[in-house]
Amino acid sequence: MKSGKKATNARRSGRAKAGKFRTGVIFILLACIGVMLAVIIFMLPEKNNTGPNNAADFDAAEDPADDREYGDRSTGTDSKGTIEAILTSTIKKPGRIAIVIDDAGNDSNSLLPFLKFPGKITIAVLPQLPHSTASATLAHEAGKEVILHLPMQPVGEAKTGPGAILITQDKKVIRDVLELDLKSVPFVSGVNNHMGSLAMQDEKVLEALFELLKEKRLFFLDSRTTAGTLGEKYAGQFQVPFIQRKIFLDSQPTRENIEKNLAAGVDYARLSGSAVLIGHVQNRDVIKVLLEQYDMLVASGIKFVEAGDLLATEGSKP
Repeated sequence: MKSGKKATNARRSGRAKAGKFRTGVIFILLACIGVMLAVIIFMLPEKNNTGPNNAADFDAAEDPADDREYGDRSTGTDSKGTIEAILTSTIKKPGRIAIVIDDAGNDSNSLLPFLKFPGKITIAVLPQLPHSTASATLAHEAGKEVILHLPMQPVGEAKTGPGAILITQDKKVIRDVLELDLKSVPFVSGVNNHMGSLAMQDEKVLEALFELLKEKRLFFLDSRTTAGTLGEKYAGQFQVPFIQRKIFLDSQPTRENIEKNLAAGVDYARLSGSAVLIGHVQNRDVIKVLLEQYDMLVASGIKFVEAGDLLATEGSKP
């Protein structure tokens, strides 16, 4: 009996040892698999963060803005090490950038930091607001280009503010509204649209608008708040000098997004020669980022210009 018990205990002990051995082998195999996966992931090609390789990449990636004007172009470099990445990238060509600051006119205080920007900059002033005339005057006296930020009817119910062009207006009303807008915003050399995702697709509206722009010898900057804009078509038809927005700096009003979009604009300008970037006066991070990165951008070959410096006639792109 004793020998039988010993044999039974020995078998149990052997099974226990075998079980522990199998468990150990499994853990070792899992650890090996984990290490192999880590090595494979490490060896995968790193995502390219230096931006698109040619100007066409930007156009293919465009998302039109919504009625708040904040379009988003999902292109460009990562915000991490934004300017450093640009300066060390393979894109070394110089480029011209026109920074346009929309929505001036609600108050003067938010505008003042932009007027201290050391490079050229364009201030787009909303019409018929309490500080429209003062904002345009301050910008002009600071040596900055002034354009009318013309409210135009959007798709949906968003409020445009005073002095808006609507698709229900006839030609005479459109001209009268635009005349009043221009009186409230002196020193302008051009016009760009505020909102306008509906009106910029309306042929009657654009015919009246561009006819008057030609008479006034004003250029038009298409903010591209809709992919269906007909701005370029009518600029060509009426031979109005024309440019268009490439990127909204604050498509999302965060510092990280502003840095990313500025880098995308820099890349585009280097690839195509120039780019129009639009920011908004109420976003303090826009001017902070611009001031912080100005010296590095200039040193790397970027030239800050006014929107009017990029003009081409007959509706052609800059």
